[in-house]
Amino acid sequence: MKGIRVQENHFSRYPYDLIKEIADHLLERTEYRPKIGIICGSGLGTLAESLTDVDIFDYENIPYFPSTTVEGHAGRMVFGKLRGVPVMCMQGRFHYYEGHSLEKCSMPIRVMKLSGVSHLIITNAAGGLNPIYNVGDIVVIKDHLNLMGMAGLNPLLGPNDPRFGPRFPAMNHAYNPELRLIAKRIAKEMGIEKEVHEGVYT
Repeated sequence: MKGIRVQENHFSRYPYDLIKEIADHLLERTEYRPKIGIICGSGLGTLAESLTDVDIFDYENIPYFPSTTVEGHAGRMVFGKLRGVPVMCMQGRFHYYEGHSLEKCSMPIRVMKLSGVSHLIITNAAGGLNPIYNVGDIVVIKDHLNLMGMAGLNPLLGPNDPRFGPRFPAMNHAYNPELRLIAKRIAKEMGIEKEVHEGVYT
């Protein structure tokens, strides 16, 4: 570690230089430069165990990373190949309900960006309000309602550094229509199209 000081100001605890230090720490220890990032949520942590030729980093050994406290979350950053495609995979993540700030929750995503990731796949377990959904079904998100944002809470609060992206990113591009079509096509090829839906996450 180069000793960048983590500032106490709530909105500047993870400035660009510190995020870059974390990304550099990882990139110096792996030959992978993946464009695809995956966050394994509850129930899908084993996806990371499908990766081959892996480089594994426990969160506790990554500078400035907190430990995950959620049962079933391994707390590891895994670089490897998924069916031959290089990926960067979070096996477990940090949550606001664990007491972390939203800035800390979003910090690993910025680390992924500075590690070269351009496409992100996020998974989680959630309840559903649609009566046609069944437990275990897969829902491809097409939009979301940020209820916490209506209370003034979101991970974009504070000073904006354009090196991370625009002040207000266009959310109509957040859930790529082309990738959603690919997901539905793959579901059909796998014969699970009846268990795969599109929905709005809240």
